[in-house]
Amino acid sequence: YMTQNQSICIFPNPTTDKLVLNFENKETHIITICNLNGNIVFESRTSDNFVELKLSNYAKGVYLLKIQTENSTIIKKFIYQ
Repeated sequence: YMTQNQSICIFPNPTTDKLVLNFENKETHIITICNLNGNIVFESRTSDNFVELKLSNYAKGVYLLKIQTENSTIIKKFIYQ
């Protein structure tokens, strides 16, 4: 996915165990995962270019992934099955 200032790769989708985020630029990212009821199930701040999110503690279903930087916000749906 492209934002104004960077490219973000999110894979695999759907996933069975983990979600991988690969950021082109090294800047601070706030990563939030919400279920479809709007409840936040995960939130973290990182400056890493590569993030692996293990999903084994979450119920299978559809989630929203929100990635915020100083200049942009993206929201993407992913499926944990």
